[in-house]
Amino acid sequence: MDNGSGIGLVAQSAIKDRFKALGNVAFPFMSGRQIVTFYVLVPVSIGAILGWYRAGYTAEYPIAVSLFEWIANFFALWVAFDLGSRLTAFLMRPWTPPLWLILILGGLAGVAVSRPLRSFIRDMAGHLSPGIRTDIGFPPDLIWQEFVFAYLGVITVPIMIWVLVNYVFHEALHLPRYGCHGQKKTLMPDPIPVGTEFTQRNTNADQRPLPLNVHPPEFMKRLTAGTDAEIIALQAEDHYLRVFAGDKNELIRYRFSDAIDEVHGLPGLQVHRSFWVSTVAIESIRRAGRSYEIKMTSGLSVPVSRSYRYALKDAGLLDKFLGRVSNNEMVAD
Repeated sequence: MDNGSGIGLVAQSAIKDRFKALGNVAFPFMSGRQIVTFYVLVPVSIGAILGWYRAGYTAEYPIAVSLFEWIANFFALWVAFDLGSRLTAFLMRPWTPPLWLILILGGLAGVAVSRPLRSFIRDMAGHLSPGIRTDIGFPPDLIWQEFVFAYLGVITVPIMIWVLVNYVFHEALHLPRYGCHGQKKTLMPDPIPVGTEFTQRNTNADQRPLPLNVHPPEFMKRLTAGTDAEIIALQAEDHYLRVFAGDKNELIRYRFSDAIDEVHGLPGLQVHRSFWVSTVAIESIRRAGRSYEIKMTSGLSVPVSRSYRYALKDAGLLDKFLGRVSNNEMVAD
């Protein structure tokens, strides 16, 4: 292989890793196939069905124009629903709202913000079919109360579809949606009870941890996962604490600093001002720019800030997962 091909493969691998890291941040807990299914296949399929049957105001459109209008419009609406639900979940996080409320409010917000884009798509469809009215026809003599109810009747079905699909992903596929509790099925080792002393693991022998009479951290008593669940990671979110325990993640009102003090006796370390990870639940570590990124056995990706990267080296984790890493290499980064 010549140098050009080698450099090309390295660049291709680096770009792939960047996109993967971006996906972990933008779409946590979702695999690439699930992302494509939810954000592309679902809205395009629904739009195609509506377009094929020339639903609503597209009844007079040619089939090709109707397909274009509905697929493009529903895809734009789907993205707006997602952005609206993310914003709603962020703004309402202190009150821990139910998923259905987040989805409905996010859907209403998505309808509002996407209207200019959807009107542009409708106008494009109109140019493809001259002489056909492209707006949603409401009788001109409607008073404003009647118009509101008529418009709600138009947007109710897309929002109901949005809620239904999200609940399928949340309940059937066990994927957390917009900060609400959910489960992600992953291949994980058997949970190790909280309050145990860990011996150094030997690669040639499976040594089990030695139990100690140590009380579990206080914050574990607030979790539905129970005090015996294996702690994977802790994340600070303003005045709240997100606990990744077992195959769940839960958000509770708790100070991150207090939680760090309570897990002092467990095998783990703080790798970011907002993250603590269990060292026995680390699956891999890879370079990410000038620092590192940790992948947990649950699929969670945790960033390592530059100020904490030496903690990984001191714990022997860089040597274990990346081979021998010298101080000079870390300084050079």
